[in-house]
Amino acid sequence: MLKSQMVKTEAKKSYISLEPIGPLLIISPWNFPIWLPMKSCISQLCLGNTILFKPAPNVSLCADALQESMAWAGLEKEFQLLHLDPEDTEKVISHDKIRGVGFTGSTNAGRHIGEIAARHLKKF
Repeated sequence: MLKSQMVKTEAKKSYISLEPIGPLLIISPWNFPIWLPMKSCISQLCLGNTILFKPAPNVSLCADALQESMAWAGLEKEFQLLHLDPEDTEKVISHDKIRGVGFTGSTNAGRHIGEIAARHLKKF
């Protein structure tokens, strides 16, 4: 699924190539505290991106268990858990090394996170 795909264009040779872009911040809500972040993270890990995961504060034990599972699978460098306050989240998004933000949650929170990501020219 990840191999380059040839596409027909006016050029001699055109293709689509899926490549890692770098570290991503994944922000997840309280409901479905394992499934929702994994839905976002698995495809990105398969592409070779690293994940900084910020869970909702009220599911921190589930997030800890997820971090332990990732470490058990040998992904302790590729998947890092961040317990952040909302004001610290903007600092992480604005960091030069962060290449994009994945978000699942409410419309209002998504609008706010999207504005921050746009301000710092991050994929969202």
